[in-house]
Amino acid sequence: MNKETIISVLIRVLKEKRDGLVLINGEWGVGKTYFLQTEFKQYYPDVNHFYMSVLGLNSLQDFKDRMLGITYLDNSSELKKLGDLTSSAASVFTQEESTGKFTEQIFSTFSGAMKDYVLKDLSGIFIIDDLERIPQLLRDEIATFCLQGYQNDSSLDYILVGNFSKQSSEVLSHKEKVVSDEIYFSVNNIYEILQQKLVVLDERYRSLVMQVITGFEESNLRIINRVIMKLLPLFENIGSEREISEIDIKNLVSSLCSHVILKEKFSYQENDYRNNYMSSSLKTLTATSENEPDEISKEESNLLNIAVYKPYNNLMAPYCFNIISQKDIAPYIFSVQEALRKSDYASLMQPERFNILESDYLDEVTKVILKINSPTLSLWLTATNNYLRLSELKYIKKVKGLTNKVIEDCKLSFSADEIKAYFYEAAPNSDDIPLHILRRDGNELHNFFLKKYSEIINNEKIDGLKNKMIKVGWNAIDMDIYQSKFKFKLLETLDVNLIIDAIKNIWSIHDIQMFSNHLSSLYNFSNLSDFLSDELPYLKKLYGALNSHQKRIPNSFRRGAIIELVNCVKSVKESLEENMSSKNTNRQ
Repeated sequence: MNKETIISVLIRVLKEKRDGLVLINGEWGVGKTYFLQTEFKQYYPDVNHFYMSVLGLNSLQDFKDRMLGITYLDNSSELKKLGDLTSSAASVFTQEESTGKFTEQIFSTFSGAMKDYVLKDLSGIFIIDDLERIPQLLRDEIATFCLQGYQNDSSLDYILVGNFSKQSSEVLSHKEKVVSDEIYFSVNNIYEILQQKLVVLDERYRSLVMQVITGFEESNLRIINRVIMKLLPLFENIGSEREISEIDIKNLVSSLCSHVILKEKFSYQENDYRNNYMSSSLKTLTATSENEPDEISKEESNLLNIAVYKPYNNLMAPYCFNIISQKDIAPYIFSVQEALRKSDYASLMQPERFNILESDYLDEVTKVILKINSPTLSLWLTATNNYLRLSELKYIKKVKGLTNKVIEDCKLSFSADEIKAYFYEAAPNSDDIPLHILRRDGNELHNFFLKKYSEIINNEKIDGLKNKMIKVGWNAIDMDIYQSKFKFKLLETLDVNLIIDAIKNIWSIHDIQMFSNHLSSLYNFSNLSDFLSDELPYLKKLYGALNSHQKRIPNSFRRGAIIELVNCVKSVKESLEENMSSKNTNRQ
């Protein structure tokens, strides 16, 4: 049934005398709410239109309260009518100066009977939406209340709205008695809707975009709206002089649709696309979407294949989840059709797909791998991975000078700054995410540099903590050490010699006391040797140096703090030694 037919049938039904209510039934996202709140008013303008969503209601009394608020208290002229209707009830109120206080009094003082008296004076159409989203008992109570109201006085008609299809599995009890006319609302004018929403798109691309979207046979307008909302910004900066290929448009719209549908319909999170694709080969393909953990529907599998096939440098999922903007993904969207230069060959992601000579490609890739022109790490990784892959699969021959040892030496020659620059470019937010997320399965070279990058960042953090420890004091890093990955290698990592020198010459009394408390807290569990045995030689060194030092300085606040620290170090050292000895004895 198209929209014009729905309008015609609905108007005819509303004008007829009936023995029950009108029910508009349709799946989520097909546009029921928008149609009734906006479009239908234009075709049926001569009566009052009231709209209510029952989402969040807990009782029939809540329903009546909200009904009263919608019909009277949201409208100043109707509020005056309500005051006239209830003058006898309002006389019990004290004089109030503000309408807001008057409204509060009305709600708190009206009895249920008075509310029913006021509501019976209404006329028009009252639309009650989202009925499937409340408990069955309350849904039935509201439907019965509306039926009785309509049967007593048909001047106020009711339209019940909900999703009672197989999609929701909810039902309306005794529907045959409550509902006289049911209209099934579905979308069969997707093409018209897309034409309206894509009107801002260049007409060169609009028809193809609409064709791809409709090809997914998605009827949920909310999902379609989210696709369009994410699609349009990607076309904003394309000039009229630039021509985008049909393939690029199809790939983009298909990838975006599959990502959004999986997100909205199948509740995917950002990391689910790749993870679910990797595990999908172990699952049984089914025709329905109601799957067991070891099953996957045909629809989900198809969408997943499309999403993974064209992830746009793995940025499409973050873009759909608003983690990045269109500016971040735009450089990877549309390929620029420019003449390919020989110097660009080594940077091609899949050089075998281009019409270039293998010999020319080997010339360029060899220069990059040997770092003749100081390539970036990104370019070196692309060239090296492609050379290893293509030579292994016999696409190209192996170059005599590019032995495994030569490639290894080149790999080890990249500096810390070059490695950092590569990861800052590949993942601008790498400082804010766990680095293991950046791992790439099957890419040993990338993962090697990821490990190096992790070590570089970790060393920089440690150097920063050392610098702060010396210049500001232990108090400045105390909490950072508690939360660090090396808290059980504190003396080794921060350099026990630096700590000894800081205690002797730099730290305040408070710093020394805080450090003593930190050690006491750190060594406060029973199986010390499982975590702290490597610290024993550093504890001995710390104890010996501080004990000798405190004997050479006069009595003072500082000496007292150092003696307390010496006693603490001695205590934790002995506890660790005892635990290690006990563990060795048990092994024997």
